[in-house]
Amino acid sequence: AEVVVVHPENAKADKITSTTIMESINSLQLEAIFYPKFDNEKQQKSSQGAASTQQSVRATMLQALDNSADGVDEVVYLEASLKHSGSLLLWSGGNARFYAKNSMDNVFSLSGEMLLRQHFARVLLAGNINVNMDTTTNNNNKESDDSKRSSNSNNKRKFNGTYDGEEMYRACSAEVQRRRLCLSFECVTAVLGDHGDIPKRDYLILTAVADMNQECFFSTHDLVKFAQQWRLPHNDVWLFANRTSAEALFQFYDNSRETAFANDVVQALDEIASVSIKSMHPHVDFQGDILEGLVVRLVKHNHRQNDGDDDNILSRMRQLALNSREILSAIPPQVPPFPQSLQCQGSCNVGALCTDLREFSAKYGQRGIVGGSGLEEKEKELRRLIGTQRRVVRASRSETGKKAVRGTGMHDLDFPTMVKDLLSRHKSANLDGGHTFDAETIRIAQLVQSLELQNLPINFKCHEVSCGVDEDDDKTSEFICIIHVKADSVFPQYYRNKAASDMDLFRGFSIRINAKRHGNGRFSPSAPTIAREQAIDVTKSGEALMLKLKFLPYMVRTFGCRNGLSTLTKHGPEAFNEYVANLLRKWNISVAGSEKWMTFFRAWGEYAYPKIAKHKIHETAEITSGFYLTHLQKFSDMYSSNALKPVHDNGGENKFRGIVAIVGVDDSCHFVAESIASSLNSFFVRNVKKLTPEKVISARGVNGRGLVCACNLKDGPGKIRKLLPKHQEALCIVLLGCGNEELMQSTTAMNAKERKRIHGMLNSWKMTRVQRNVDIALTSIGSKEKHQQTSAYRDLLNELRNFSEGIPRPDNRSGALIFFPGIPGSGKSCLTKVIDSYISAKGGAAGADLSEEMTSTTADRSIEERIESLLSSKRNVIVRCSDAVTGKYWPLVREEKYEEPSTIYIADKNATSTVWDTIGSICTGSRSIAVPILPADPALKVTEIIGASDCVDLREESVMDVDLPQSTSSPKHIYPFSLHYLAVCMSRVLSRPPGTHVGRLDSGTKEACMIVVKFFGLYRHLSPDIFVEKMLGKVSNESIVTDVQPFIHVPFFKHDALPDLPGELEEALIDALRIQYDIDKLDKTGGSKVKVEELKIGVEARLRKSIKLHRDFLQSLTVSESISQHSLVEQLKVLSSSLDNVDCRHSNSATSTSSKKKHIKLVAIDVQLCDVQNLLIARGKEDPTLAKYLENDPISMFTKTEKDRDGENTSEVTPSNNDIKTGEDGQCITKTHVTMAHSSQCTQVYMLEKFKDFVGASVPMEALSILIGKDSIAVEVRLPDVVSCETNLEKRKLPPSKNEFQHITIWCRGKAVASNQLPLEVERGEAVKVLLAKETLNGILKFWYDD
Repeated sequence: AEVVVVHPENAKADKITSTTIMESINSLQLEAIFYPKFDNEKQQKSSQGAASTQQSVRATMLQALDNSADGVDEVVYLEASLKHSGSLLLWSGGNARFYAKNSMDNVFSLSGEMLLRQHFARVLLAGNINVNMDTTTNNNNKESDDSKRSSNSNNKRKFNGTYDGEEMYRACSAEVQRRRLCLSFECVTAVLGDHGDIPKRDYLILTAVADMNQECFFSTHDLVKFAQQWRLPHNDVWLFANRTSAEALFQFYDNSRETAFANDVVQALDEIASVSIKSMHPHVDFQGDILEGLVVRLVKHNHRQNDGDDDNILSRMRQLALNSREILSAIPPQVPPFPQSLQCQGSCNVGALCTDLREFSAKYGQRGIVGGSGLEEKEKELRRLIGTQRRVVRASRSETGKKAVRGTGMHDLDFPTMVKDLLSRHKSANLDGGHTFDAETIRIAQLVQSLELQNLPINFKCHEVSCGVDEDDDKTSEFICIIHVKADSVFPQYYRNKAASDMDLFRGFSIRINAKRHGNGRFSPSAPTIAREQAIDVTKSGEALMLKLKFLPYMVRTFGCRNGLSTLTKHGPEAFNEYVANLLRKWNISVAGSEKWMTFFRAWGEYAYPKIAKHKIHETAEITSGFYLTHLQKFSDMYSSNALKPVHDNGGENKFRGIVAIVGVDDSCHFVAESIASSLNSFFVRNVKKLTPEKVISARGVNGRGLVCACNLKDGPGKIRKLLPKHQEALCIVLLGCGNEELMQSTTAMNAKERKRIHGMLNSWKMTRVQRNVDIALTSIGSKEKHQQTSAYRDLLNELRNFSEGIPRPDNRSGALIFFPGIPGSGKSCLTKVIDSYISAKGGAAGADLSEEMTSTTADRSIEERIESLLSSKRNVIVRCSDAVTGKYWPLVREEKYEEPSTIYIADKNATSTVWDTIGSICTGSRSIAVPILPADPALKVTEIIGASDCVDLREESVMDVDLPQSTSSPKHIYPFSLHYLAVCMSRVLSRPPGTHVGRLDSGTKEACMIVVKFFGLYRHLSPDIFVEKMLGKVSNESIVTDVQPFIHVPFFKHDALPDLPGELEEALIDALRIQYDIDKLDKTGGSKVKVEELKIGVEARLRKSIKLHRDFLQSLTVSESISQHSLVEQLKVLSSSLDNVDCRHSNSATSTSSKKKHIKLVAIDVQLCDVQNLLIARGKEDPTLAKYLENDPISMFTKTEKDRDGENTSEVTPSNNDIKTGEDGQCITKTHVTMAHSSQCTQVYMLEKFKDFVGASVPMEALSILIGKDSIAVEVRLPDVVSCETNLEKRKLPPSKNEFQHITIWCRGKAVASNQLPLEVERGEAVKVLLAKETLNGILKFWYDD
């Protein structure tokens, strides 16, 4: 039955609901799709282990090439393409079916449609082009060669003239629609937002073709073939068919990633690659020389299965490469864009073809279409130029996740509810034999329901699309739902629960709802283009491997200059310099590269800061992240020509340090205040009502530049007076235009009451006792346009600078912020109270003894002497206990640390991962070092839990015939602390009598044990190494150059080896962690907690009972309080003395973060070359097998001494300072060593934290065997478990090597890293292993730094 619905234009229109559409819906169809996120693409974006992930993917790719070398049916190769910088455009053919990534019918899709139509017109400018319009070719149609040739011949024709481009566009559109394809383009323009560079031309690049019938994407071969058939602009593509060419690709990238431009990359890859396919839009000619990067994929091609013939895929790719060169020759870059052609200017009157997007944008006084005002007007004009007859209205929006929204908008369409009803109807129809829906509809519906049941953050935006122009019954409406995945993290979450046969979750995802509404307001079913009755098997043959290799010139512009604008806006140039210095360190940039780019960044920050939007004086002086490149190009020209004034690092001695209030009768004083802030390079606050203590503290901090605030006389001095207790010496009030004559003129139009109020406020301002008051006539300043040239303005600036010079300078020595990343009961207060008590006692009376409380907690008086020594450095020590703070804790810490940067500030509060960024920010703003206090081993030991409490079932509400797939394995969650540590902390919390703890966590707290478990769970999914690495990465201050130990280890347990926990206690702890795992999961998904709360009550009781029973056992495991206190105070003494040697220069010095702070290349155990040589020579005399190899190159080259190589006979060996010596076919390693960790495998923090104490330590090792392969030779060694630390000569466990195969490489062909593959080569029979007699070698552990 048809449903009558009045048009929404009618004031009395009935809303369309999910129910009304469901009554007439025919099907759901894929409308537009783009690739999902690759798994290892997500891993590469992770801040942890990105370098090691890339190396492992490379190794897998190279191994796959090796394994396929002898393959017959399967061809494996690497495929590289250029990454163009633009926005995603999707095209499904038909009637203007263009989509942006998560939207439609806007400037992005309209601009893309215009560029595509102009592209076809440009193609025809090249002359009489034979365009192969083979509309019968399909991946699934297997035709004979004769049939193909006949079909091709019948579909060839010549296109000429202006409008033949439109005919070609319509023909291609019809073919795309007929085959249900979706073409994805990178839309590169100068008007839709800035990326790495302003492109030379506005253009499109075809990046993907999706077959929506098969729910799959064209291979590169099929994409290029389709693109060449229709003269669509595909990308440059290179194929690397063997390991040699693939290694050359990676070697080129490693050597050039900091300097390469597009032309360099294209030329190098043309030389290296096995096959090179050229784009008809060369990057250098269309985008420019700034290249974002390369996309490298591993391709496995079974040509017999996929193509049905014996032609080798590489041969066919070579033919496409030849075709690409012919097309590029026929349509060279010299052919202008169609709007600029003589043909277009002479006769074309088609708006979509003759409109230049840049000229269109310039008409609105802007370079970008999306920037500025009047966006709706621009979109309306673009629709008119294109001639579209569609009217798109957002009908409704639904959202799943934490912020769920149900069907808001013009209509009450809730797409998730709609598909739930659809599945219910389908299920009922299966039972009673009624109408069922096709397979594609059900698969889409199941995907949507799965997303909703998992409560993933997805936005469902339904659009009503009206077709036709006349208000009659022929006008129809249809609905498109755009599925917007709001976070990349959704993809791995979805795929963890996805069955092999389920539909993929795509990007650029749009769904067509086939239920049309006619002009008479009635709904009727609309048939899908192609109905499918069987589900598609979308099982993948293997996981796709992909690498994104980005180049530094692009990264500097986008991630540094552009993305850093927010930091520059909020915190100023110094904070920006810290931001970019941290980026360079994370990217593992060389010392020379860091020095070069830090100088550039420092100059850019000083140049851009006065011009960013929040600090502009003139409307034209604006830099935003959307459009920054015009300013960057101007700056780059000035920078390269040395036209910019050099930025000197003077330690901030001459910067402005005052707080100035510019007060005027009205807002006319604002332009003066903003101009002064710009001239003084200070923070600017536009309204005194927005002036906060936090802003003042930041402005006066070591990184601050003072603050200027615009004030209206009528607002009064209340905000300023609140600052007097702490900031009086830095406050200045400038009364602008408040003299008798000017005030009389300004208040002429006011009544007597208002004038009286103004005079009263003026008196209040004058009576505010700040350090400096200034009166100045507004008329003497002059107009907004010329005020900076007046003598009164210059005099005011000079007076303010003189005022700043008189402000007392703070102690800007570097300080430290000590914090506790632990859990309740870990002993924070016990550690800190001894220091706090001593400070209180000394502060109470001169020479006062320790308080009675303190004395009772110490074994002897020696700790008093240690604390006194700590305080003797004239550096204040502050202990701030969170339980004694009534307000917000961390804002107080920031305020006190900014006021006294040089202090050693001990923050007595559990600092979980949620506040690490805050701690890092505080340290950056106070020029301090963050130092966490951690429990010593074995408290810091991984805990691994398998499984959950089984109370969470996301499938119980499903109406599908087949529920969501059950997880194939129980969840595994790890923690950085041991269960023993958790049990002891619980025991300490329960030992507190009820009501005695200031923080209200004691034995009287109802859920005391589970609260401790909740804190423990905040470190979930972090191993001890990752926990420390991530924490130090968040809190480290990159502007400080220091060798200070990055953490303090305090003894917790008596012994390294602990006895097992009692069985029932361990089980209760594990159950508690499982329950907390479920609770945290339900907090994210919003599910019911009834069952899990019941278990929570039960496990709380079990924990209390078990801990009470085993309290004596738990207490016997830990050291005494006095031992921990002594250790803490002693380490704080070392820290205090180390702070005096810290390089306090800020990171706006090019040398402070690069050349002064060395970059560790690797951690190695250096072994004398002569020791390795003599070992092999000696063993060769006893072992005939080894002797045979010693006689032959290349190993004979290694065993020769330096003088042997020079033609002299001697057995003396002098170790070389060079890393390698070239042999006949490879390189002999002369700087022999065992690699423990490499900068490509782990972070600087990890290497420093793990190995710093072992630097210089002697490490004995056993030589077990020698492995001889075709590309490398190495001596296998076994390292000891413990060695003596160089710092205290204590025996400590040696951190494990990052290489599973511990060895000394002695020869290699290419890179020494190839030696890691030797054990695998031995297993495959590709290498030989000769056992040694477990000879002993000795080495010294050292850091190797970048040159």
